[in-house]
Amino acid sequence: MKIALFGGTFNPIHHAHLFIASEMADIFSLDKVIFIPANIPPHKNYTPQVSNSDRLKMIQLALQSNPEFSVSDIELQRGGVSYTIDTVKKLYQEYELKGKLFVIIGGDLIPELHTWYQFEELCTLVDFLVYNRENENGKDISVYRKNIFPVEGMQLGISSTIIRDRFKNGKNVKYLIPEAVREYIRDNKLYL
Repeated sequence: MKIALFGGTFNPIHHAHLFIASEMADIFSLDKVIFIPANIPPHKNYTPQVSNSDRLKMIQLALQSNPEFSVSDIELQRGGVSYTIDTVKKLYQEYELKGKLFVIIGGDLIPELHTWYQFEELCTLVDFLVYNRENENGKDISVYRKNIFPVEGMQLGISSTIIRDRFKNGKNVKYLIPEAVREYIRDNKLYL
């Protein structure tokens, strides 16, 4: 079974996240993509605007129509800083995996990838599937390793920051996020 992990704050999850996961699943013939909301991302100044349970619920709503996608609250349950290597080791045990896991990342993370906690060991456990968006200046990943696989994708122009700002300012977010997520945010008065 080919499984990819897709981590992030997903604050909130949006159509670009879903498109990238779907694109990677198609290109690399993945059987499953597991979305993993980070508790505390190690490389990001992160101030949560909503609860972990709200983020988790929004991801569940966004994924409900795709059986190849699932969500794991492993990092939320563990608490503390969310290091990918800890998550990967736990999932190897949980799924009793024999082959390597894949980790989906954006091309913008390539310059800092070598700074990830226990990076050398992590590289023995996973292959990285890198979504390079247009206008990322063709990040040179050749300085890394053979277990990094780039995909040239399109610039989607959607970010969680944009969506939060639009909600705060009462602007339309229809078609930027799944309708069920939009309704959940509206009904629970999030990001105001």
